[in-house]
Amino acid sequence: MKISLKEDINSLSYFKTHFNQVIKKLENNHRPLIITQNGKTSGVFLDIGTWETILKKIQLLKLLNEGEMSLSNEAPKSVDQVEKFFNKKYGL
Repeated sequence: MKISLKEDINSLSYFKTHFNQVIKKLENNHRPLIITQNGKTSGVFLDIGTWETILKKIQLLKLLNEGEMSLSNEAPKSVDQVEKFFNKKYGL
């Protein structure tokens, strides 16, 4: 997700005035819009698809971190043990 400093940073007043155009632009380019207020950054606006992708990546990183922690604290587990764990914990 590459951010264009020229195109992806706008004031809150621009955001309010051109809301429909902002939504269409986000749907097409999937880049976040950085919103400023009084010359300072105040928020980030994302399309829903980008937001869901970010949430999925965070969940995957949490699972990977859990796996790394268990390897450093416990003996390695067999594939069957891992499958049973994920089935019980996540219903997979």
